[in-house]
Amino acid sequence: MTKTPLFPITLFVPILIFLLISGCGHGNNNPTNQPPTLISIAVSPAARSIPLGATRQFGVTGTYSDGSQQSVQASLVAWNSTNTGVMNISAGGAAISNTMGTTTISATYGGVTAAIPIQVTPTDIFAIWSTNVKPVDPVGVAVDSSSNVYVADAAIFSNNSSLIRKFSSLGIQAGKGSTTLTSNVVGGVAVDNISGNVYVTDYDKNLLNIYNPLGTPLTPFVTTAPAGVAVDSHGNVYVTDAANNYLYIYNSSGALITSWSTTGVPSGVAVDASGNVYVADFSGRMIWKYASDGTYKTKWSTTGTPSGVAVDPTGTKVYVVDTYYYMLREYDSGGNSLNGPWSTTGWPNAVAVDPSGYVYVVDATNNKVLRCPPQ
Repeated sequence: MTKTPLFPITLFVPILIFLLISGCGHGNNNPTNQPPTLISIAVSPAARSIPLGATRQFGVTGTYSDGSQQSVQASLVAWNSTNTGVMNISAGGAAISNTMGTTTISATYGGVTAAIPIQVTPTDIFAIWSTNVKPVDPVGVAVDSSSNVYVADAAIFSNNSSLIRKFSSLGIQAGKGSTTLTSNVVGGVAVDNISGNVYVTDYDKNLLNIYNPLGTPLTPFVTTAPAGVAVDSHGNVYVTDAANNYLYIYNSSGALITSWSTTGVPSGVAVDASGNVYVADFSGRMIWKYASDGTYKTKWSTTGTPSGVAVDPTGTKVYVVDTYYYMLREYDSGGNSLNGPWSTTGWPNAVAVDPSGYVYVVDATNNKVLRCPPQ
């Protein structure tokens, strides 16, 4: 029997090379074989604040004409600080904060420049929870009268639900089942200290979801574009409408008590023991203060974008998280700056204060909960 000869490998290789050279060129998106050109650069990390005495290593990523992105060796970048007294930066992109104040860090590479503002804040005051369950993209936080902390995770799971996790004040999750609540697209979270019920805003479905202390779902309130939520000492529920610029107040049964229009895009909301209502205006960069019937009292401007607001138990300190500048800011009830501001290192989305005055901030960038003592 005659065997069929194997295809000679010595013949196959030159044929393959010929095909690659002659044929593959038809799909070339760069027929002139010119390298892609640098379009823009970005400085990282994007955090716009840093605690006094801290160091930070900056880097640069380039975007090219073919859509690709590539990290740039820091030593090839020309670095500059507009205020070296506040922060100086080495040729390799390593910066150290010298004193409190503001500066601008710029990077130039390939004829393209990018810059970010930096504010040096007081020494870091935060402790990071050592939790046995790590939050995932935390966007909301609330504290009850027993200093239990409720954290809203925005990550969407396979059942199209997010999570509300319940922790002790030191970040220990006390079991499962009764402490993990489910919602859809969560935003704000608040606790009623009278009933123990937990309120969670669902912006996409226009609902205020309600759970009893064991995590059992109750009948939700139907509302409009809810973003922030707070509960006063009488069990009345305050909800901001971020789409129509309104604030709604419901009783514990879901009946609308009153409402009033707000300016800008209302995000976070807080109520003090006297019934004063504080609304964070995300787009207008303002904090608005009203009486419980909607009567305007005062307002003050904030730097960056205020997304969350909370009041301490004495009603004398108002805490605001500034998402754009990665900061926690502290004011008195009239809007005068007190201590701080303090760097939060990542995107702070919400803030809460417990009965002892401890402040909790959720860091959505690093999936952390930050905690600091009364300031």
